[in-house]
Amino acid sequence: MLSELYLLEEDWRQVVDCSESLSDRLQQQQTAIWELLQTELAYIRTLRVVTDVSAKVSLNARFLSRLLLNFKRSHFLVKLRLTKVRRLALCMASQGGIPEAVNSILDSV
Repeated sequence: MLSELYLLEEDWRQVVDCSESLSDRLQQQQTAIWELLQTELAYIRTLRVVTDVSAKVSLNARFLSRLLLNFKRSHFLVKLRLTKVRRLALCMASQGGIPEAVNSILDSV
């Protein structure tokens, strides 16, 4: 459907009825105009490819950015939880409620 917009006959004579009745000068002019149209259409196709690729790259960049942000949040939450666990372990160790070996394991994490 949309791709049909980017199709063009190979020669203008396929579109114009009675093209043989035109003078040589008009036929040359029509040929020049047709070549210009073909060039512009090729340029539009190229722009469409560039636009499609850049849109996909942008979507991928946004996805990766969100993924990294989620990873950073998760990493922060894990560090926060470990900090709370360390504080609790230190508190318990100072009261003699947790063995020193467990405390050293938590320090290594």
